[in-house]
Amino acid sequence: MKFNKGKCKVLHLGTNNPMHQYMLGAAQLESSFTGKDLGTLVDTKWNMCQQCALATKAADDIYERDMDILERVQQRATRMITGLEHLTYEERLSELGLFSTEKRRLRGILSITANEESRRDLDAKGQHFFLAELQSSASLKEQS
Repeated sequence: MKFNKGKCKVLHLGTNNPMHQYMLGAAQLESSFTGKDLGTLVDTKWNMCQQCALATKAADDIYERDMDILERVQQRATRMITGLEHLTYEERLSELGLFSTEKRRLRGILSITANEESRRDLDAKGQHFFLAELQSSASLKEQS
């Protein structure tokens, strides 16, 4: 099998890696900080943030189209309600106590973020409480 020497790169993994220079035939291979491993972008610390960013960007485009379609369906459905045909879309939503799909999405993100933050606070307080209990029980054992 022939290798394209221009496309071959070395990804040095690990913290204690001596970062040797590698050769393919007479050509020295270029070092890289990121590379694909089984189709997934990874860096020298096995961090996949770049892969997540690429996947998010691709999903956002699809999600944006789906959200536009859903918003149009909601507009048509609210227009069918008798007595609200003459109102603007925002007025119809307000009258019905509904929100646009974008506002619902943002509200969901805020809710998830708030839950995560409160969970982290509880975890941190719980760990602090647990450590305080361990220290107090250890000091009681030392006193006896």
